[in-house]
Amino acid sequence: MAVDSHDERPDDDDWTWEDDDRAYDQMLPELMEKYEGKHVAMYHGEIVGVADSAREAARKALQALGRPELLLVAKVGEPLPEPLNTDIFIDEPREVVIK
Repeated sequence: MAVDSHDERPDDDDWTWEDDDRAYDQMLPELMEKYEGKHVAMYHGEIVGVADSAREAARKALQALGRPELLLVAKVGEPLPEPLNTDIFIDEPREVVIK
């Protein structure tokens, strides 16, 4: 599942969490039909993990991607959470551990 037009998507290097928010909003009618009440993990406008919990959706997404990446994880049918500004920068994570 991807955003409607690849031509409208920013280059991967320019992709931001805001682009995933827009992609999620654009896909919401389809997501509601297929995944209402489930958690979905999105990476660069594509759904890469679906599960009953946010943690499991993220785990599936990271497993599918094969590398640590910034994901949008949301429960379909609930408002997206506001992003937090933590003033933390993580440079090149070495390992992702999900217990």
